[in-house]
Amino acid sequence: MRRLILCGAAAAGLSILGATPGARADIVTYFKRVFWANNNWAAPYLQQDRASAAAPFTVMAENGWRRQNLLCDYHFTTDGKSLSMAGETRLRWILTQAPTDHRKVFVQKGPSEQDTQARLIAAQDGARRIQGNVAEMVVTNDDTPGRSADEVDAINQAALLSMPAPVMRASTGGSTTAGSSSAGASGGSGSSSGS
Repeated sequence: MRRLILCGAAAAGLSILGATPGARADIVTYFKRVFWANNNWAAPYLQQDRASAAAPFTVMAENGWRRQNLLCDYHFTTDGKSLSMAGETRLRWILTQAPTDHRKVFVQKGPSEQDTQARLIAAQDGARRIQGNVAEMVVTNDDTPGRSADEVDAINQAALLSMPAPVMRASTGGSTTAGSSSAGASGGSGSSSGS
């Protein structure tokens, strides 16, 4: 194999020597280009690889903002025609505290088209009260994240009610004095036997 490579290099060298000066320069330029392309092989593709590896993080961040800015079932009253207190608070946070490029409000679809429209109108009215104009709102099929505050409160209250009453243990004074008296007795006997 080594002989074949050397023969090929010798043939290329003879062809360079026998070529015209312009052709010789072209051949040398070609070999230089091939040499540097082989030595820097991965470099042209690194940026594309890095971009494809980082692309999912952008999608995850956008999905996180969708979830953060979602007005769902428990942000509306039971009739679905107005925002609940939690919905007003969430909408106020979205429109005033979220970064300006993430102030889009996502409204979860209701059980019917009329419920969805009522939710959208309630959210638009809330936005008018908060900032004076209607914010950008998108109807979405995203699921409700977590659970309602009433459900969490009911779980916490049930846990507090099921706790046993705190009771102090009765003190057993005899065990602590018995241990110290037996230690003193053994120490006394040990000293008398040592003399």
